[in-house]
Amino acid sequence: MKSSKRCSPPGMEMEKEQNYYYLLLLLLVFPVFEFAGQLGKALNQLNRFYGYEMMPDFYEFLEGKFLLFGIIILYCLGTMVFRFFYYYQGSKSIYLMRRLPDRSLLIRSCVETPLQRISISLLVMMGMVLLLYLAYWIATPMQYLQPDQWQKFWRWLL
Repeated sequence: MKSSKRCSPPGMEMEKEQNYYYLLLLLLVFPVFEFAGQLGKALNQLNRFYGYEMMPDFYEFLEGKFLLFGIIILYCLGTMVFRFFYYYQGSKSIYLMRRLPDRSLLIRSCVETPLQRISISLLVMMGMVLLLYLAYWIATPMQYLQPDQWQKFWRWLL
C-alpha cells in the first residue's frame, strides 16, 4: 500500500485509524479456530452410533464466520465519512480544498485508503475461504465427502 499520509486529509492523525483496521484484521483469526473446532468435532462423529454418515457440507461450517468482514467494511465506510467531515472541523480546510486546481484531490483523500482497505479485506476473505476449504477437503476422508461441495458453497453464497 502507498503511504497513507499522501492519501489522507492534511493534519489528520492516521495511526489510530490504521491500528484499528489492523486490529480488526487480526481478530479474523478467531473464526479460523472456531472452524477448526467444528471440523474436528464433525470428524469425531463420523460413522459413530449417533454420528454422521456423511460429512456435513462445507458451507454449513461457515455460518456466521465472516460477519467480522462486514464489520471491517462498515468501519472503512465510516472512516470515509469521518475523513470528509474532518475538512469541516477547526479551520474549515474544505474551503482551501475546493479552491485547488485538482478537485479530485478532496475525493481521493477521503476515499482512496478506505477503498484499498476494503479490497484488501475482501482478498483476505477469499484467501481464508480457500484455505478453510482446503483444510475441510484434506481432513475429511474421501468416502465421507459429499459431492459438489464447491458448487453448493457458491449457491449458498449467492
